[in-house]
Amino acid sequence: MASDVAAHARVYCDESGFTGNNLLDTEQPYFAYAGVMAEEDVTGDFIQKTIRDFDIQGDELKGSRLLRYNKGRQAVNVVLERFASSARVAVHEKRFALSTYFFEYVFEPALSDQNSIFYRANFHRFVAALMYAHLVVQHEPAGKLITSFFDMMNSLDIAKFEPLNSQQIVSIDERSPLDQIALFAFLHRAAIAKELSVVYGDGHTPNWILDLSVTSLFSILSAVGQEHQTIEVFCDESKPLLVNREIFDKMVDRPDMPTRMHFWDNRPFGFNLSVEPKFVDSKTHPGIQIADVIAATANYCMQHRTEPHSQRWFGMLKESLSDCSILPDLDYADLQQRDGFVGAMILRELLDRSLRKADLFDGMPEFIACARESFPMWLQREFAQMDQLAQ
Repeated sequence: MASDVAAHARVYCDESGFTGNNLLDTEQPYFAYAGVMAEEDVTGDFIQKTIRDFDIQGDELKGSRLLRYNKGRQAVNVVLERFASSARVAVHEKRFALSTYFFEYVFEPALSDQNSIFYRANFHRFVAALMYAHLVVQHEPAGKLITSFFDMMNSLDIAKFEPLNSQQIVSIDERSPLDQIALFAFLHRAAIAKELSVVYGDGHTPNWILDLSVTSLFSILSAVGQEHQTIEVFCDESKPLLVNREIFDKMVDRPDMPTRMHFWDNRPFGFNLSVEPKFVDSKTHPGIQIADVIAATANYCMQHRTEPHSQRWFGMLKESLSDCSILPDLDYADLQQRDGFVGAMILRELLDRSLRKADLFDGMPEFIACARESFPMWLQREFAQMDQLAQ
């Protein structure tokens, strides 16, 4: 590692907005996970002083409570002023996260042999953005499709996934991107079922397949790993993390881990833990309370973006946000943007090949390159047609 990387970090972690697999929860649309680099004695003294200064009831800082009243929000200001710069935060919009999982478990099984072709073209972002856009406007067929997928993932039973019924197949509109997605899913149900059985078919491990805790903690520790040679991590008790703790146990004494993955937008990836993660009580480890306040504040900011204190807090946390936060970017589904146009062309081509039972990869890089080159001409033609209609 580079000489300017610090030797060791203690990281305290907690979440806000946990609903497990239920990413369709309308009451809590966001999930936030925070990690704070701090020392135990520093956080303990800070918390006791903050409780005294702001007449906070109880002997702990709880973000969800502090955000409800004026003195509590003043305490939040103080926490952020002291610890925001040493925090790392992942924030996820749950419906969009579910849309990204849709690509991962519906398209990926059919494309996995050469998936880099499609990731480089941002096809995964196109599908996720398109699904999410339909959910936002409460498009009923999209709602049924994503709910059917949600039921399958919770039960790990392919029989729960019904992208199309017999009546819909007869009336399908192959010009509609959503219908194209549904038909592609219908045609590749066998590959989807195989993926479920191979990865999650033992029936013994509790199913946290859609939960965002593991990916959040991994991304936060990867970010900290850019700056520290070793990490000691303390987490508030979490069922998904406990079930999947082997992922993190395997990161103990791993100075060989890469710090970035170039094929993944050069994002931070990997870290070296000095010991296995410790799951602790916030009362005995006050650093957890700081992480709780920061996670709750990040979640609050996403849900109340126009409020002045939310905007101020978001400004304080902005530099701490993880690149791996799962937040929607609808430009990827905009056909008047190059990526949106190319994504639509790829989807149509994949569906056509699936219907003909043709190879999904042969000549596909050339097809994508041609689609990218044809975009300006297509856009000019579309604008010309719009001008004619306006006249």
